[in-house]
Amino acid sequence: VGQINEYQKHYQPLVSEHSYRWDRPEDYRSWISNVEMLRAFAFQRPLTIYDELHNIFGGSISIFPNPSSDLINLRLPWLAEHVTINIFSASGMQVRQDLFTAVDRVSINHKLDQGVYIIQVIFDHQVHSGKLIVCR
Repeated sequence: VGQINEYQKHYQPLVSEHSYRWDRPEDYRSWISNVEMLRAFAFQRPLTIYDELHNIFGGSISIFPNPSSDLINLRLPWLAEHVTINIFSASGMQVRQDLFTAVDRVSINHKLDQGVYIIQVIFDHQVHSGKLIVCR
């Protein structure tokens, strides 16, 4: 439901122009009605709606090259307003944090010692994590 609220907040300012241009939805009130029906469905079937939203909007991130020697690239499934990237050692200690705004791709020159790390990427109220292998 929180994700529906986020989408509503994001798209609401555009609905009137879209309705005028394309006649879909018929008008602003119809759009609000559709959002309310979606929200009611989400309350009744939260896992179903989560899976559908994730399938449509929630692709995974790509981390490459992996293994890496000094530079990693991350590709997000869409443009994210605020992105936090945390890197943790195998023992769980945070060794690096990077913050980005309005990105769908980032490159990080990590300068980490050889080893296995956990990389955590946080954006749009989602947390993705994966393994990063550093070879020298």
